[in-house]
Amino acid sequence: MTDATPLPPFDPSAPPGPDGLGRHPNDGWQLAEPYPLGGPSQRALDAIVRAMLPPPPAPQAPDMHERVATHVRVSLQYLPRWTARGFVVLLHLLNWSPLWRLRAFATCSRLPRETASDVIDGIAQSRFLWLRMLALAPRALVLSTYFDQDEVHAGLGYAPKGFLRERIALRQRIEAGQRAAAADEIHHLPAEVTR
Repeated sequence: MTDATPLPPFDPSAPPGPDGLGRHPNDGWQLAEPYPLGGPSQRALDAIVRAMLPPPPAPQAPDMHERVATHVRVSLQYLPRWTARGFVVLLHLLNWSPLWRLRAFATCSRLPRETASDVIDGIAQSRFLWLRMLALAPRALVLSTYFDQDEVHAGLGYAPKGFLRERIALRQRIEAGQRAAAADEIHHLPAEVTR
């Protein structure tokens, strides 16, 4: 996408396409509730998400920041308790990074998006590995969530229809009593399903 034209808002209640392959099917799967965060932690998360999301002309949506932040909180529920707490501490550390890196006299949550983004990019591109590693997990989670948004798929001209067809066919085979093959790449299933 080469211009900053806003994309239509995502409608999760919209029916699937004519081929029946919706990106978010209502198949009974329920995500966890978002990880509970207090006010300071929520501000730190918002600041880091805002700093890490690509600026225009990258695909945007009015509620993109909120969706990505919510998904990060949902993802934290799937981590072990101490790992999730460590991630929240890491968000605070990154939020305060303009101060301890001597780049500004404010936290990322009080800086303009561009300035906060420059500080986080500086950490991610540091010559010190331990410093680069501070930005790795938050950036991976934020950007993987961003690039999984329907507006971004539309902006990139990407439609994972083939993958969806394969996974639906696999589920139907397993429900019909067939076994999954090694090529189906279901590594977490018990041995009796894949034999």
